[in-house]
Amino acid sequence: MSTHTLQEAVHAFFGHEAIWTSQPVGEGYIHKTWRVEIPSLHRAFAVQQFNDAVFPHPEKVMGNILEVVTWLAVHDYPLRLPVPRTLPDGHTLFRDSEGKLWRAFPWFDHDSSAALLTGPEEAFEGARAYGTLMRTLDGLPPQRLHKDDIIPHFHDLGWRIGRLGKAITEADEQRLALARPWLDRIRPHFDLAEKLARTALPDRICHNDAKPSNLLWDASGRVVAIVDFDTVMPNPVWCDFGDMVRSFVSPVAEDEPDLE
Repeated sequence: MSTHTLQEAVHAFFGHEAIWTSQPVGEGYIHKTWRVEIPSLHRAFAVQQFNDAVFPHPEKVMGNILEVVTWLAVHDYPLRLPVPRTLPDGHTLFRDSEGKLWRAFPWFDHDSSAALLTGPEEAFEGARAYGTLMRTLDGLPPQRLHKDDIIPHFHDLGWRIGRLGKAITEADEQRLALARPWLDRIRPHFDLAEKLARTALPDRICHNDAKPSNLLWDASGRVVAIVDFDTVMPNPVWCDFGDMVRSFVSPVAEDEPDLE
């Protein structure tokens, strides 16, 4: 990315006369993010270069986000809301001269954000925040949000187990030998997708990426905001519950290469 494309995006969202400073923000796995300070507005914004290779339908992603934040804004949601900034034409995505897409959100001042939690108190507070989000969205009809074309098979457990079975069938003996201890542990649970399907839990609007790194905390240990609504879409409640269990109790980050 060249510096002038960030400048194009800032000018598009805040005007050509805007005075601004920027600082790259690391640790994003999908999008590239800058903290952009706009002194005339007395606040900062998260300006992102949107990754449409991962999300091939960016307008639908932003449409889901707008549906959700608009609902939350009028239904007593107690946390801060990542409301997308709009362009003068009312759209929330800007395409620069190199063909890249950009968007902007308010920057929330916070004391910390981390990939790992330190104990049961933080786990309870994080679960309370995600539960509050789901409860507040309970009245929003799930059919108003896009699902299958956001990220195909994103939380399709049956599809993922099927892909794993195919990989096992096609793997060579050396690779199978390395993986066998792990496969022996999870093979008894290959029917989990069928068991969950039989529960007939209805779709609700879930965050679908309910992990610690999407929580912003204040100095007192309270969550002040949930961020990254890119995958918000209808799913059974166990999708967010499973994400929380997976990420909240893990002693290492989800991309930790050392599994010993």
